Amino acid sequence: KQRGVGNFEQCAKLAQQVPNTDKLHNQARSLAIQCRLDPAKELDKEGQRPQAIQVLAAIPQGDPAYTAAQELLGQWSDALLADANRAYQGGNLEQAQTLVAAIPQTSPSYQLAQDALASWRTESESNQATLNQARQAFNEQRWSDVVALAQQIRLNGQPIPEDSDYYRQNIAPL
Repeated sequence: KQRGVGNFEQCAKLAQQVPNTDKLHNQARSLAIQCRLDPAKELDKEGQRPQAIQVLAAIPQGDPAYTAAQELLGQWSDALLADANRAYQGGNLEQAQTLVAAIPQTSPSYQLAQDALASWRTESESNQATLNQARQAFNEQRWSDVVALAQQIRLNGQPIPEDSDYYRQNIAPL
């Protein structure tokens, strides 16, 4: 009954009070684990995955819910990295950085996310320099240089699709 009303801590405490010798011990242990995970799951349902990940990351290693929390943390970190990649593909490096920052160091995705972010930053700096050169060429009416420079701009090493926001905001005006 405690679990359904959002009283997660009380639920977990009550479930952990069932003695090891009781025939309901395994069910109670399973309930205690769910009670520990429910606050994070609730945050995730509300679209607050970074905060949900913080809740999971705070579950200590000795806690019965630790293994399940680490599994969820890994899945949600992978999803955050995919969201960050989509944000970057859309030309929003700032949002991508925010999403990557929510991936804890304990996540298996952490290093991959850090490597991706470093690559995105390098590519973004290169793109900005190329865009500046293209704008200068545009102002000087060097049209073939504008086209050649615009074609050098990449996101994740790929040409920019003409139907993307990044293309419309940065390349199309040239």
